[in-house]
Amino acid sequence: MRRKRARSKKARGNETVLIAEDETQVQQLAALTLRHLGYTVFTDVIMPQMGGKELAQRFQQHKPAIPILFMSGYTADEIGHDDLESFESGFLQKPFSPVTLASKIRETLNRPDCNDMVSI
Repeated sequence: MRRKRARSKKARGNETVLIAEDETQVQQLAALTLRHLGYTVFTDVIMPQMGGKELAQRFQQHKPAIPILFMSGYTADEIGHDDLESFESGFLQKPFSPVTLASKIRETLNRPDCNDMVSI
């Protein structure tokens, strides 16, 4: 007997998400997953002179309330908790499943100080 997977309405959304990811396959999977859940997705262009932290700083100079979700193959300890906390950001450890991505995006967007865009 097959069971239908219950879709979590909490993970769905209609907000805009910017994916800044240098691994093409990860970027494509994240974009596909989030589009499937109703989000509008923008993906990055090559940023050879800028890393994720610098991009986050630039965003927050113009829109301080913009929520940031960092994702990395490194652990949060390797990146540095102080760096992540300075952005009041979330962290998503790679590799991750589509369900985990959807849940973490929704959690980030549900923060009380959030507007309608998440950068990862």
